[in-house]
Amino acid sequence: MNKIIRAFKYLFREELEIQYRIMNIILLVGIISNPISIIFDAYLGTLSDSLIPLVCIFLLFAISFYLSNVKNKPNIAVIILTAVCTDIIVPFLYFKDGGRYSSMPLWMALASIFVWFLVKGWACYVIFASNIIVYTAVFLYEQRFPNSVIRLADEQAEFSLS
Repeated sequence: MNKIIRAFKYLFREELEIQYRIMNIILLVGIISNPISIIFDAYLGTLSDSLIPLVCIFLLFAISFYLSNVKNKPNIAVIILTAVCTDIIVPFLYFKDGGRYSSMPLWMALASIFVWFLVKGWACYVIFASNIIVYTAVFLYEQRFPNSVIRLADEQAEFSLS
């Protein structure tokens, strides 16, 4: 138990800037909840659709955690984490989970807000600009090819994802 307490003290030590402490919270929640999601999806019988994205997300979080806390390169970790999540994973989920008729536009906005909380300097502006470009392209692509989006089964499913 002492090792766990020391690890938490290290991850949230006062000399860390607030954005890195926030990133550690996000990473820990992701690393802990991801296997739970895999088990839950296996129980529901939907694992075949979500296994590869969940494993990729888990690896991304694990690599970011390693870079930030073991290699002591939190700037690189936060740039990789936010860029991949906001520009690759969120658009992928947009097409998989209902498009504009689901909660995904809200998740896109939330992902872009997290860029401002986590990333500093020029990288923040670059990632935010890429978010605008990618999300605009996603919306235009859905408008042009509406069948590219996997629609949710019913309106209740839309509310359960938000």
